[in-house]
Formats: sequence, C-alpha cells, structure tokens
Amino acid sequence: MRQKQIFFLFLLYFIFFSCTNNTPSTTKKNLINNNNDSLIKEQESHVEKIYFNVPSTMRTAYILKKAGANYDASLPLDPSIATEDFISDQQALILGILGSDLNYTIVSNKNQETVFYLNSINVLGEKLGLGNVLNQEMKNRIESNINSKDSMQVLVTDLFWHVEKSLNEDGRSSTSALIIAGGWIEGLYIATQIAKKMPENEKIKSIICQQKFSSKSVLELIKNITYSDYISESIVLPLEEINRSLSTIKTEKEFSDSDLNVDNNNIIVDNAVIKDVCSIIEQIREDITH
Repeated sequence: MRQKQIFFLFLLYFIFFSCTNNTPSTTKKNLINNNNDSLIKEQESHVEKIYFNVPSTMRTAYILKKAGANYDASLPLDPSIATEDFISDQQALILGILGSDLNYTIVSNKNQETVFYLNSINVLGEKLGLGNVLNQEMKNRIESNINSKDSMQVLVTDLFWHVEKSLNEDGRSSTSALIIAGGWIEGLYIATQIAKKMPENEKIKSIICQQKFSSKSVLELIKNITYSDYISESIVLPLEEINRSLSTIKTEKEFSDSDLNVDNNNIIVDNAVIKDVCSIIEQIREDITH
C-alpha cells in the first residue's frame, strides 16, 4: 500500500517540478539536466518524508486499540453525513474522516458499523466523480470477509489505493491530499476525545504528543497543493496553530513514524498542549462537517 501511494506522490511531485522549472532559457535547461539525478533524489526524499510521517488511518486505529481504548460509538462521524450537500473540498475531507472511522470500526470488530461506513464512502465517492467505489466485485469480497478483521484491513487498504490512484490519474492531487488530511484529522480527533474520557491513560496522551512530527507533514502536504480560501481558513491556519503548540513538546530523542508505538518513552507528555490541541482539532472537525 505505502509503496503504491509513494509512487503516485512521486509522480505528482515530478510533474509539479517539471512545470515550475519549464523555461526557454538554454542555461537553465542545461542546469536542470546536469543536476537531474540529484534533484530527483531530493524530491523522492522530500515526498517520502512527508508520506511516512503521516500515520495511515488503519495504523492510527490499531495504535489506539493497543493503547487500551475501547470502541466508543459517540466518536465516529455519523455516516449519514455522506448524503448531505457540501462543497467538493469538504466532501474530500469528509471522505478521509469516514475512512478513518471505517478503520476504527474494523479494528474494533464492529461489523454492522463497518458496512454503514463503506456504504457512505461509496456515496461520497460518486459525488466526487470516482464512480462506484464499491463495485459488485468489491461488495462480494467484503461480504465474504466481513468477519475477518485482517482480511477487511487488506480490502479497505486496496479500496483506498484505488481511490487515490483514480484521483491522481485524473490530475486531482488536491482532492487526494485533502482525503489524507481528513483521515489524519479524524485520527487525532478520536485520540483527543479518548484522552478527555480517559485522562489517566498515559499511552493515549503519548500518542497525541507524538503527532508533533506527523502534523508538520500533514500541513506541508496541504501547502503543496492549490487550495481555496475555505481550506486556508478552516484547515491550514488551525493546523499551523496545532503545529506551534505541538512544537513545544520535548523529546528525549528524535524518532520517525516507523518507530512509533505506544510503549515509546521518548516523548514527554504535556497535558497543557494536549488540551490546546484537543480544542483546535474539535473546531477543525466542526468546520469541516457543518
């Protein structure tokens, strides 16, 4: 899954880089050609850093589950929201949110809820011009594997890869980025809500503080697309506030998302920061869904 997503992200950055550096100047063309290999490596490293520092929605749900957080039906977004009218940017963000909620239900073995979220994702997919996301073949596979958490995780991963592939092939990288951001926002929202209900759970609070690293990548991902005034006001500006707050978190040493686990003691939990982040992420989610 990650290799496929990275491939398409690389492709997008290569296209962007080529367009922004297209010039009739012979000197500049020669400079680009002479440094092509190093520039490609630099772009690859840049995109890989962004992507791998954004935890997948499935991974976030798994980490929360491992940290001792039981399923709370009041936290996921009502799947019926997919039938409401929103601008396209909101639809993309909500699709990401519902994807995160879907993973939350799968990890928690909530089969009926899983079906509800899958159907809602299909409705939003059609609104976003992705056609029938849940075609008959996918529906049959889900029906056959609904009682297998591992199989469902594979199916949902495959489903969202096809969504992302379709968007990127159509030159809709902005929509793809918003879906990823929406998933991350919902994961952080659920984590902060659980922290409010389980203030003694240090592992959950540690997970929130560890977003010190991934939040920068989410913000950079959004800033690398062309976004509307709505995204600027409702997503970019509050994400910058979250980054400023999380940047005050102290660590014993730097570590990557690939090292992330609930037993990691490198992060120093800061309750004041968690309270601040909780307030901001609540407002972001409110602005997206209303």
